[in-house]
Amino acid sequence: MYDYHKMRIDLRSQVLEAMGQAGLIAKTLAERVEMKPSAMSKFLHNKQSIKLAQLDCITEALGLPHACLYESYVGECYNEETQRFRIERCKEFILHCYQAGVLELAQSLLDALLEESKKHLKVVFEIAEELFATQHYEVALSLYERIRLIETNLLADHLSVSYLRYFQIVRREFHRAIEPAIDLERFLPHLPTRETRMVAYLTLARHYHVMSDWIKMELYADLLRETAYGHDDSMYGYALVLKGGALNEQARFEEAVVICDQYAEINDEFREFARGNKLIYLVNMGKQEYINDLISYAIRSKEIEGSFKPIMLYLWKHNKTEELGRYISTVAPILQPVKNLTSPLQQKYYLYFYYFKSLYHFEVNQQAEAMESILTALQLADEVQDFLMMKQVNALYLKYSDCATSEQSKRFIDRLLEGGDMDMKAKVFTFVAALVVTVGTIRWEDFGIGY
Repeated sequence: MYDYHKMRIDLRSQVLEAMGQAGLIAKTLAERVEMKPSAMSKFLHNKQSIKLAQLDCITEALGLPHACLYESYVGECYNEETQRFRIERCKEFILHCYQAGVLELAQSLLDALLEESKKHLKVVFEIAEELFATQHYEVALSLYERIRLIETNLLADHLSVSYLRYFQIVRREFHRAIEPAIDLERFLPHLPTRETRMVAYLTLARHYHVMSDWIKMELYADLLRETAYGHDDSMYGYALVLKGGALNEQARFEEAVVICDQYAEINDEFREFARGNKLIYLVNMGKQEYINDLISYAIRSKEIEGSFKPIMLYLWKHNKTEELGRYISTVAPILQPVKNLTSPLQQKYYLYFYYFKSLYHFEVNQQAEAMESILTALQLADEVQDFLMMKQVNALYLKYSDCATSEQSKRFIDRLLEGGDMDMKAKVFTFVAALVVTVGTIRWEDFGIGY
């Protein structure tokens, strides 16, 4: 429990002490911070509160570190006459504390607010929304989590939006997003506005794209299309792009091509999307005459990531090894470092690239390069929880495990045993162990696991 009166006294004592050290009188300080001398006098004699912006100006004028007086400013957020918090002042102060990195103070004041009344969860939500808008995601996440844990009114708008925001934040790290996606689906009917529903449908469609759940991807693309039609051309366009992608993955290529023609009419941006995606669908349909057009388009537009799989799969299946090598060499200079990939979908695209790259290098007897590509593909499959691709990568590794150095073999085992979703790891580990018993190319005891 805070002693708010003592905090008010302490704040003024600290300011007076700093004034003495700086050789300033109240009138001079008031001039420097553009306060009336009378207002400064009332503040120093504890007859008037000051705003946070005024405190920051005083701190700067006295040459003190920013936020060093925040601990005592809590007293200014409390009305001793009503014995209630000044809500707007609290909200502003907590937000500034988070932005200044004074996290413990912000959390303790939030605790005090919620102890006063659970109705202040709306204040917590408003602070979280401000932090989310300014990209202070991890701090906002802790507040959305607090709302999810405390709010008992399942129909409260701020609760359903908190589930949405929580999912938006954690989906940047795919392994954290699976359960929050399911939670969000339960609260979709309660989202309060068209805008929040559109964001939810878009984010869920992209999530299920990474999960290779094409039915759910199509479902949420359809919901987004219905919700955005006639209200938001951009969201409507993205709904059609996602719908086309889901149809393509279900081998419904003709339908996907028709969808391309629909969003090509929205604006120039979507017309460009349609041009590239239509080429992908035509190649996937088996129309070989479009492969060179797709390669040229992808390289010219630098929209290469989404075309990794169709181009490299086509070239590999049709034994065009030389063309595959040229393609890899052409795109290599414009690839991003794997550590810089910002979304699970990007990681998924690069997973395909490194998988086919490893196939190519093995084909041309460049085993060292191939093994590095396998290990990169394994890392990406782990990060996006792609069980099927992880099995394929593992099988490829085991097929050529004689080519691995001892350091590469250790990295392979470490990747299987560390991080990620451990349930999935157990399945993959069982799969790999069975193969190893059959192939007999890796001595598990060399890595201290006693298999």
